[in-house]
Amino acid sequence: MADDTAGNRADRAEGNAGQYAGQRASQSGGQRAGQSAGQQAGQYGGATRAAGGLLTGVAAGVIMALVAMVHTFLFGLGFWLPMKLVAALYFGVGALIGGAGTVIAGILTHLAVAGAIGLVFGWALGNWIHKGSGLAAGILTGVAIWALNTFVLLTWINPTMLDREMMGAGWWFVYHLVFGGLLLFTAPVIGALERWRARR
Repeated sequence: MADDTAGNRADRAEGNAGQYAGQRASQSGGQRAGQSAGQQAGQYGGATRAAGGLLTGVAAGVIMALVAMVHTFLFGLGFWLPMKLVAALYFGVGALIGGAGTVIAGILTHLAVAGAIGLVFGWALGNWIHKGSGLAAGILTGVAIWALNTFVLLTWINPTMLDREMMGAGWWFVYHLVFGGLLLFTAPVIGALERWRARR
């Protein structure tokens, strides 16, 4: 009789333990499924969206700068001219005859601005864009930046750059389209960062 009672207690204990383990596994699986569904729906945290936008913005800024520098080089204006024009923000027209320090200042400024734009773009739109809408949103952003630079900002803070860029106004517009178009990669970069974070 005592053996039967002890056996029943052991069976109940094992059953309770199994039930608890099953509940824990179910909860864990539900959480993972919820996280996966959230990722598939594109619901990412603000930090992830901002980081993805920052990385994409810097990369787009690099490619935009390379397009501009190759263009000016092929037209005999000098490979580093676009970066010197950016540095005219600090040095004025003297930046056009500046050396390595001027070029470095231009590069750092250009990439900082590109990264900041990408950060805001990713943070604001990271949960809403996919390939098609990302391209459209990026191009619209590029056009908006072109308009803001051309008609507002550069007239005040860097007229040297604006004067030179208006000599090739069509290319100036193309540079911004290149930058904006590359922002379409923001969504894939954000997704990759989220997957990397989840594996840690």
